Amino acid sequence: ENRIKELKIGFGMERMPSGETKANALFFRIGVLAYNLFLLFRGQILSDAFDRAQIQTVRWQVYQVAGKVVRHAGALLLKVADDLLPFFQALRERSYRLMCQQRVT
Repeated sequence: ENRIKELKIGFGMERMPSGETKANALFFRIGVLAYNLFLLFRGQILSDAFDRAQIQTVRWQVYQVAGKVVRHAGALLLKVADDLLPFFQALRERSYRLMCQQRVT
């Protein structure tokens, strides 16, 4: 029950559309998919400090970081404050390692 409550609050499902059963089902399925992606991200990419973090904590400490996406010389860059750079570099390295593991046959 707490997980569903966290799911509803974490993904804005308290504003779920009403009246149309199929629309509600689709909205809930999208929320469940997003929640499962969050669990995968938390378990595989984020550091051990986030092992028991809730959606709100990850949103506050990772997703809502002030930054700017810039296209320069044909590449996409994420500009963040200098003190956050090691954190995002570690995320990028763990993501890359996970992708490399999946491609090995």
